[in-house]
Amino acid sequence: LKAINFSWTSKGQPDFWKFKLDTKSALNDGWEEKFRQLATYKQENGNVLVPKKYPKNQSLSSWVQRQRAMYRFRHLGKKNSMTDNRMQRLEELGFIWNSKLSKEHLRFANLRPHEDTFN
Repeated sequence: LKAINFSWTSKGQPDFWKFKLDTKSALNDGWEEKFRQLATYKQENGNVLVPKKYPKNQSLSSWVQRQRAMYRFRHLGKKNSMTDNRMQRLEELGFIWNSKLSKEHLRFANLRPHEDTFN
């Protein structure tokens, strides 16, 4: 373990706090990667309404659903990982927190081009 610079406490026990900090950093890196994927999805599709069943990137779909859940938990006072910064960044990207509203938004967006034809 010394060869890989494993951190030990003064009592010779593993320093689990350091591991937790490293894990937290890795989780944040994962969030950033999914955020980048969502931004790419927006560039390709013109919105951030990732379908629940999205074979091209199902993990992105699951991540979007988790963000909505974390947002709800935050507003209910439950344990969550949604920070002010994450909320702001998602909202700047056009994120819709309520999945029912996102479905309505998508239907409206699909109808919009046809409105010009009939007006």
